[in-house]
Amino acid sequence: MNWEQVRRLFLEWFLSEWEEIEKDFSEKTDKLIERLREQNYQIDKQTEELLRELAEELYHKITTLITHVVNAVNKTAKLQKDALALKIAEEVINHRWDDGLKLSERFWDFSQQAMARLKNTIMEGIRYDNGVKALMYKLQYTIEALEQQEFAIVLKEQLPKWLKEFEESTRGLMVNAESRQAWEKIKRKIEKYVEKRSKEGTYYAGRQLLKEIEEALQEGKMELVDKAVKWWVYDKQLYRLKTIVWTETAHAYLKATVELTKDEEEIIGYQWRLSRSHPRADICDVYANVDYGLGRGVHPKNKLPRFPAHPHCMCYFVPVVRRKGMEEREKPIIPESTLESWAPKWLKEYAKENGLSLVDLFNFEEGRFLRKREIGLL
Repeated sequence: MNWEQVRRLFLEWFLSEWEEIEKDFSEKTDKLIERLREQNYQIDKQTEELLRELAEELYHKITTLITHVVNAVNKTAKLQKDALALKIAEEVINHRWDDGLKLSERFWDFSQQAMARLKNTIMEGIRYDNGVKALMYKLQYTIEALEQQEFAIVLKEQLPKWLKEFEESTRGLMVNAESRQAWEKIKRKIEKYVEKRSKEGTYYAGRQLLKEIEEALQEGKMELVDKAVKWWVYDKQLYRLKTIVWTETAHAYLKATVELTKDEEEIIGYQWRLSRSHPRADICDVYANVDYGLGRGVHPKNKLPRFPAHPHCMCYFVPVVRRKGMEEREKPIIPESTLESWAPKWLKEYAKENGLSLVDLFNFEEGRFLRKREIGLL
C-alpha cells in the first residue's frame, strides 16, 4: 500500500475542511459582533446562546471530521475494517488528554473562556468610555478658560498632552495592529479638527471643536470595541480552535493508521515521518531519527511513542513491512546531533562540564530533557 499517497489525499481533504470551519467561525463571529452592537455592547442571554451554539456547532463539525478521517484511512488503504474504524473514531472523540479534558469538555471550556474574554473586552470599553468623558470635561474646561487671543496657542500646547492621556485610556482596546490603526485614524481626525478650529480663535470655534471631537470619539469607540471583540473572540480563539482541530485530527489519523494495521503479521513497526510544515527541532526529530535496528525512525509495534507528539503536530506514521535481516534492539539509539539541535543552552553546558552526553539527560519515555531539579540544580 502506498501510504504516502494515503497521507497526501488526507492532507488535501483536511485542509479543505479546515478552510470551511475557519470561514464558518468568521461568519459566526461577525454575527456575534453585530448582536453586541445592537445591544449597545450588553451581553444578554441571546449573546450567551450564540456563543454556546457556536461551540456546539464546532464540536459537531470536528467529531464529524474525526469520523471521516478514520474512515478515509480505512477506505483509501482498502483495509475493509468498517466496524473497527467506527470504534477508533469513538475512542478518539472520548479520549482524555493530560489536562483531564475530552473533546466535548474542551469545547465547553472553549465557550466559557471566549465568554470571559468577551466580558473583559466589554469592560475595557466601558472604562474607556468613562475615561474619555473625564478627558472631555477637562478639555472643555481648558477651552472655556482661554482668552480668545490665546485660544490657538494654548490649545496646540494642551492637545498633545490630552491626546496622550486619551491614548493611555484606550490602550486596553488596542490589542492588535488593526485596532492601533483605528486609534491612529481617530487621532488624525482630531488633529485635523484642532488645526481648522484653532485658526478661528473664538469661543464658538472651541465649542464646535468639542462637538467634533466627541463625535469622532463615539464613532471611534465603536470601531475600537468591535476590533477588540473580534480580536479576542475570533483571532485569539481561532488559534485555540486550530490547536484543538489539528491535534484531534492528527490523533485520529495516527490512531487509525496503527489500530487498523497492527494485526497484520507482515507489519513490524511504524516509521515516524516529519510533517513538511514542521517548523523547528523538537521531540518529533527524535522520533524520526531514533534507531531500534529496524531503520531510521521505525518504532516497533509495542514501543510506539505518544502521539500526537505536541499540539499542532501533523507528523505521521507509515507502516513498515518486515524485511530480511531486520533485528530489533531492546533499547533505541538516539543520535546526539538530533538532541543537540533543540537542547536548552544550560543543559548543553551542564553536560559538557560533567562529561555527559545529552542522551544521558533525556527522558525518552516522556519525550523531554531532564529538568534542573531532576539533576540537582534546584
